[in-house]
Amino acid sequence: MIVRHFLGWVRTAPAAERAEATRALARAWLFSDMSSDDFAATEGALLLLLDDPSPLVRGAAVWALSQLLPRQRFAELRKKHTDTDPTVRDEWVSALA
Repeated sequence: MIVRHFLGWVRTAPAAERAEATRALARAWLFSDMSSDDFAATEGALLLLLDDPSPLVRGAAVWALSQLLPRQRFAELRKKHTDTDPTVRDEWVSALA
């Protein structure tokens, strides 16, 4: 439920707020008692944010996924995504370091 509201809100929110909300969503995943459906929805939302127009949001999504996914799965995801922004590329690299 929270993810559906998040996705509705994220469409119109400023980039800095979207980035912070992305990190907050990851923290909710890490520290709350989410159902398996909520976990799947959260992962899906974070994957969508890898294509956000803002590098701030894409970087936050990379960080969030690096915290939530098993290392091997995150490494596989990295192979599928490229980014033109150097800060986002650095986030991918540092997450796998």
